[in-house]
Amino acid sequence: MTLDFDIRKSFVINILNHSKKLDFGSFTKLFFLSVIIIFLGTSFSEAAKKKDEKDCKYCEKYETLADWPESERPEAFIYEEFDYPEGMFTPKQDDSKKRQGAAGKLNYLSKHIKLFADGAMYSQNMVMRDGYLDNHQGSWLMSLDTFENLFKIFWDDGYQIHIHQNGDAGLDRLLATLKKNLDDNPRADHRTTVVHFGYSAKDQLEKMKELGVVVSANPYYVTALSDLYSRKGVGYERSQEMVRLGDAIKEGIKVALHSDMPMAPASPLMLMHAAVNRDNFAGKVAGPNQRISKIEALRAVTINAAYVLRLEKMYGSIEIGKYANFTVLNRNPLIINSNEIKNIKILGTVLKGDSLPVN
Repeated sequence: MTLDFDIRKSFVINILNHSKKLDFGSFTKLFFLSVIIIFLGTSFSEAAKKKDEKDCKYCEKYETLADWPESERPEAFIYEEFDYPEGMFTPKQDDSKKRQGAAGKLNYLSKHIKLFADGAMYSQNMVMRDGYLDNHQGSWLMSLDTFENLFKIFWDDGYQIHIHQNGDAGLDRLLATLKKNLDDNPRADHRTTVVHFGYSAKDQLEKMKELGVVVSANPYYVTALSDLYSRKGVGYERSQEMVRLGDAIKEGIKVALHSDMPMAPASPLMLMHAAVNRDNFAGKVAGPNQRISKIEALRAVTINAAYVLRLEKMYGSIEIGKYANFTVLNRNPLIINSNEIKNIKILGTVLKGDSLPVN
């Protein structure tokens, strides 16, 4: 699911308006500009696609591409068949001559959907229970009716729902909607995922555990924003507790980490470093009680990350029966000084048993 152009435009305007209140350097402003260009460019591309829907080769007869019989597809839509995990869509082919040129261009995990609660962290568009120090307001990315209706549609159809959330009021909306759907249509092992987990309140954690949610968090928010937001917009107390992974793990909630690139470096080791140390750009430790252990951080970028995507039976740990995919490091992140995790060097990878050294 994608946001339409008007929603994206509104989102960008909010970024520009609220970023004026924050003390960002020139590099960060350039970064925002790049993201905005990509963000709007994608919207124009999507608009162009909608304009050409009348020319779609399968839209009139079939609801989705997956319903389109392979015998009716032109060769451009034929994709190479790899050993994708069960549940990941890839057209099956018997004619090996057609498995050329477009390998890997079309594959995705079925029965997963992402919905949006409140706005972004970097633009201070999170919807907060107690508002902001300067009295500006956060933004909802979906109206309550839209959010609840879409949640119910995908919930009743058995989807795993991933929800973009950054403010504690956004988390309230997420949890209330989940509870209503669980009461109306109970589901086991639904793995509803809180994505980003920017700000939360301690009283929400017990409810999260009770409702069976999992967390995919961006710990780099602490690195980049905890000092700035302690001084501007949000305040010290709440910003020290942003991305409260320590409390989540103590509550028994399964936690994974992601970068949300380009919102953070696309480096699992950097994510581990951020979650273990919680040191920020000011050289301070933000919320030391929210730090997690090295082994918890390692699980969060491996087996727990696989769990969030329901791939833990094939990926995420080195075990008999799983794909032999792993990274070779020059130092052990579990025994070195915590402050050195981000400096570990990658020597190579192993992909399905094949060694691929860096040099």
